[in-house]
Amino acid sequence: MRLVTEARAEDPELSTNAAVVRIGSRVGVNADTLRGWCKQADIDQRDSPGGLEFLREGARPATAVVIAFIDDHEARFGVAPICTVLSEHGAKIAPSTYYAAKARPLSARMVRDGELVAQIHAVFADRDKGRGLAGARKVWHLLEREDVQVARCTVERLMRQEGCEGWSVARSSSPRA
Repeated sequence: MRLVTEARAEDPELSTNAAVVRIGSRVGVNADTLRGWCKQADIDQRDSPGGLEFLREGARPATAVVIAFIDDHEARFGVAPICTVLSEHGAKIAPSTYYAAKARPLSARMVRDGELVAQIHAVFADRDKGRGLAGARKVWHLLEREDVQVARCTVERLMRQEGCEGWSVARSSSPRA
C-alpha cells in the first residue's frame, strides 16, 4: 500500500487503479486484493465507518433513502425546504421527485414480497410445520409443498429481512445429550 502511495506521489497523473495494477504485478499481489487493502486503509485513516455517511462527498444516496429521510422530517420542516438543503449538500432531489415517488404504485417485486412474507410467517410459525425453528431451506421446502413457487434465495432474503432465524446446533446453549 505504501508503494502504491509512493507511485502516485511520483507521478500525479497516475490513477489509483493504474498504480495498483503496476505495483501488484511487481510484488506478486493480485490487483483486486491490493485495491481492497488500499481502500480499507483510506477508510481507516479517515476514521470513517466504511462509507455509511448519509451525505458523503462523491456519492448520492438512493432515492428511496432520501424519500425516507424526507418522510421522517416532513412534519417539522416541510418538503421543499428539506429538498433545498439536501440539494445544497449533494443529494439533489426536487420536491416533484419526492411527490412522484410517493404517488408511484408499488413495484411487482414489492407486492410479491408482501404476499410471500405473509406465507413465510404462516409456515415458519405453524406448530406442525416450521415451529419457529425452521431455517430458510426448510421453509422453502414447506412452501413448495403448498404449491408456492419461490426461489430459495428469495426466501432467505425475506426471512433475513423479517428477522426469522432457524435454530441451529451451533447457536444452542445447551450441550446435546
